[in-house]
Amino acid sequence: MKVKNSAITYTAYDYQTLQGVKLLAEWLRSPTRYSRMAFEADKDAHDTPAGIDDIVGERPDGVKDFWQVKFTPSPNKDENRLSWGWLLKISGKTERSRSILKKLYDAVNSVPLENLGNVVLLTNKLPDRGMESCLAGSKIQFDKIDQATKTIITDQLGSDEDVECFFSRL
Repeated sequence: MKVKNSAITYTAYDYQTLQGVKLLAEWLRSPTRYSRMAFEADKDAHDTPAGIDDIVGERPDGVKDFWQVKFTPSPNKDENRLSWGWLLKISGKTERSRSILKKLYDAVNSVPLENLGNVVLLTNKLPDRGMESCLAGSKIQFDKIDQATKTIITDQLGSDEDVECFFSRL
């Protein structure tokens, strides 16, 4: 799909909305699955941390499922692939700057375990070879990540055990 630069933001919101509509349609087929759903949820109104706030489905028992949506207008370009470089790149130049993976990790860890359901990073990005070799279905297998990348991940997120627990949720 070709998207002109001035329409990229709109197209990203459109992609996110369409993913949400798909989830709403699934909810219609299973109406007892969720008691409510929020798009662009926030901390104040929905008790949802930034980083996993694009779409939130709350189950009747209070457990929440989270979808964080990432869109790229040209998913077939090598520079737009789902890669460790993209997930681990720290954007910004301050002490508080974090990578996408760290933002997801911090958000997931801020949700009480008894309220934490599924966490999905939903993207149209295609995995590069390094990422693809670590995937089993839609889950990242920590033991399949090369040692250099593991080191960067654990430097950002914590111990191997913390990272494995996080990937078991994501």
